[in-house]
Amino acid sequence: MENDPLESIASNRYTIAGVPEIFSVIQSLSSFRKWKGLPSGICFYGWSQYSRNIQLHGFAGACATLGIPFYVIYKERAKDILSCLKNVHNLIVITYIQFLPELESFIKRAKCHIVLMWQYYDDTPDPLLATPIGSKEKEILKGFRKDIHLVLSELSLEGNQRFMSGYVRDFGIPVMTFPWAVNIDRHFPVCAAIDKDVFFIGTYCEKAARIEEYFGKVLRRYAHTVIGPDWSRSTLRWMEDSIMQADEFHTRAPLLYSSHTVSLNIHLPFEASGYSCNERVFNAIACGGFEVCDNAGRVKDFFDETELVTGSSPEEYFERVSYFIENPEKRTAYMVKALKKIYRHHTYHHRLADLLHQFFTGKPLSEFCRVMMN
Repeated sequence: MENDPLESIASNRYTIAGVPEIFSVIQSLSSFRKWKGLPSGICFYGWSQYSRNIQLHGFAGACATLGIPFYVIYKERAKDILSCLKNVHNLIVITYIQFLPELESFIKRAKCHIVLMWQYYDDTPDPLLATPIGSKEKEILKGFRKDIHLVLSELSLEGNQRFMSGYVRDFGIPVMTFPWAVNIDRHFPVCAAIDKDVFFIGTYCEKAARIEEYFGKVLRRYAHTVIGPDWSRSTLRWMEDSIMQADEFHTRAPLLYSSHTVSLNIHLPFEASGYSCNERVFNAIACGGFEVCDNAGRVKDFFDETELVTGSSPEEYFERVSYFIENPEKRTAYMVKALKKIYRHHTYHHRLADLLHQFFTGKPLSEFCRVMMN
């Protein structure tokens, strides 16, 4: 590892995170202890998706720390796997609106409590990427209302108020802001010599225009490693057209991030408007990367200017990447502060504690998971 302070932080990350303390709050709840004493657990049912799978790995580790069974059931392989839960009851099921009808018999038999992954309700910031739910989805919500406990949203509270108010207004379902986080068991810096100047992992096509604007000059000038699908469609033809799966991410990402001087990050236009930010904001820092991010407003809810470097325009972005490539020793202060912030507030152990505290008491533990409700 290039900087001893990072090694020290990584080796003490569980203490910095305060995992025993935050989980002792959950374990002190009589309602939690009663639930945990049943043949209970948490189950995710949905698609196999890259970022979501990395998140699920983090949840699995956090649940293991609390002694909670955690099940991941992908829709593509659900037929036989649901049968293995025949003796499990009082499950908290994390899923999507459209899957509720096919889970109906299981939900009733297993006495499930539903937590929905968010879908836009009142409006959408980008109709090409996502449309608000329609009348069919609203009928499903109506039919399952008594089983639905919460909606999880990646948006800020202000974003939820703009795009998700209908869940509360029409059905009385609270909406919790639930940001991305890191897997404290697997996301940490590693000892590595610097191999190249810049690193990026992500899909090209979703953010093609912004990638070309912000990354083009950087990638043409500096030695780089880029991993992700659809890069053959870009003007940067030499990119690697592959992407790591969740297991591989945990194995390779710490070394990749730690062995590059700068880790690039870019957001979709609607994310850049300020209501959300991507998982890379957290993962890049936790895995030992020095992140330079576009100036997405939401990142300021998590990091200040002494922790995360941002660029407000392609020109400013290039200048800041270049500055830290040419002056790598200037990175250390940012990296130390950002890594401590990650472990203190933004692990999936913290997110699980917020989710469970909301579930059993009606309020979250932290300011980062604020809830919109009646």
